[in-house]
Amino acid sequence: MKLHPFEELARAVERDRRPPRRITSWPLAVLGLLLIFQPALKAHAGDNFLGTITSTSPTEQTNANTATPFAIGLSAKLTISCDAAAWIATDTGTTVTSANGLPLSSTEKWQTSVTGMCQTGSSGSCTATISGKTSALVRVLSQSGTANCKVFFRNGTE
Repeated sequence: MKLHPFEELARAVERDRRPPRRITSWPLAVLGLLLIFQPALKAHAGDNFLGTITSTSPTEQTNANTATPFAIGLSAKLTISCDAAAWIATDTGTTVTSANGLPLSSTEKWQTSVTGMCQTGSSGSCTATISGKTSALVRVLSQSGTANCKVFFRNGTE
């Protein structure tokens, strides 16, 4: 039996007034809750302290032979800051001197990276094994007295 056009319209309007169906699938509800209450992801940027290289002139020190040795990952981005003037070198097997080192004052921070691959003309090793890990070397020579150079690993692409 065919309905009158007004009756069809009345039924359609009534259908549209009904509340929407609830999600009855509990896996979808659990997934929704997990997304809502998921902990914030940690940011991976900033500087992480690795250690201090202490050099008393005229003796060069590296992160491998300082008082508390620490490893530096190959291809690491570093920030180095000293409390006294020093010469710094990375990626070289040659002992750092005033002729081949970068002069760093007590008020500067030096941002650099290491590869663990020796520069052309290096005479020694550019890496060492520290606590069972292959480590790049940072070389420090105090310009006079004692220089404590803090080495930080930089995270992120800032």
